[in-house]
Amino acid sequence: MSNDELDDVASEYGRDRAIALIKRELSRDAVSGTLTIIANEGIHHLPDAYKRGELYIASRGNLDFSSLEIVKEQYEEILSLLAIKLKSQTWKNIYLVPFGHSTLCMQIKLLVFRVTRIETIDLFYDGRGNYEDLSIAQRSLIVNVAS
Repeated sequence: MSNDELDDVASEYGRDRAIALIKRELSRDAVSGTLTIIANEGIHHLPDAYKRGELYIASRGNLDFSSLEIVKEQYEEILSLLAIKLKSQTWKNIYLVPFGHSTLCMQIKLLVFRVTRIETIDLFYDGRGNYEDLSIAQRSLIVNVAS
C-alpha cells in the first residue's frame, strides 16, 4: 500500500477508523495461520494479491556466490531463521514465492515440509506477466503411483 493509498483511506474513513481497520486486518492475518514466504526480495515485483497472511522475507538482494562455502553459510543462516519462524506458531497454509536462486527456493520448500509437514503452495510466473498458485498434492501422487 502506497502513502497515497493510506492517505485516501484516512480521508475516507478518518484517521482513527483507518488505523483500526488496518490493525484488524493485520490481526486477522496472524490468526488465520497463513504465511507467505518470499525466498528473495528485491528484484521482482510481487502483486499485493499474492501477499497473503503474514509475510516473511527469507533473504533480500544479491547473495554472495563467490564460493560454495559462502553459499552454504548464507543458506544455513537463512534456513535457521526461517525454521524459528515456522516453529513460532501453527500454520494452516504456507505460500512460497520462489524469487531468487532455484537452490535456495528448493531448500526453503524442503525445510517448510520438514518442520511443518505442510506442502507449500508455490507462486508460478508464466513469463508473460501472469501469476498463479501452483499446488501439487505430492502425497496423493506417491500413494497412487503403482509400485
